[in-house]
Amino acid sequence: VARKNGAGAITRSSTRRCLGTMVALLLWVSTMASLAQSEGVISVQWSEIESTAHTAASVLVAADPEWLQGAKMYAAAVEGVTKLAEAGADNIRLLNFNIFPALTCAQLVPGVWNFTLPDAVMDTFMTAIGNGYWERNAHN
Repeated sequence: VARKNGAGAITRSSTRRCLGTMVALLLWVSTMASLAQSEGVISVQWSEIESTAHTAASVLVAADPEWLQGAKMYAAAVEGVTKLAEAGADNIRLLNFNIFPALTCAQLVPGVWNFTLPDAVMDTFMTAIGNGYWERNAHN
């Protein structure tokens, strides 16, 4: 799409960008068409294992206000994570992000540090996870 300048005229640079995009698209389409027409044979040796990949599910627990004692969902949040850990869930992680900056950032004002809320959230999370989780995952 060519763009207009302030006076409403189509500029040369916008026309060049548009033409360049169209040429690149045509080259890509012609390359894909020629690859589709070529006859290639892929041989798979299912009896040979070249490598093995390992994956693991991860549970991210958001640092939300419910992790502060006295919150309406505090007991449910703690109980949910505790049950996950007791059930053997691995890779339970606390996700700190800036939707609630007072819970995740100790320095909101330059030169003033306050770890009260971040420490309270971390303490609650670590207590909910329990010692069994850390013993199972000491190798990670």
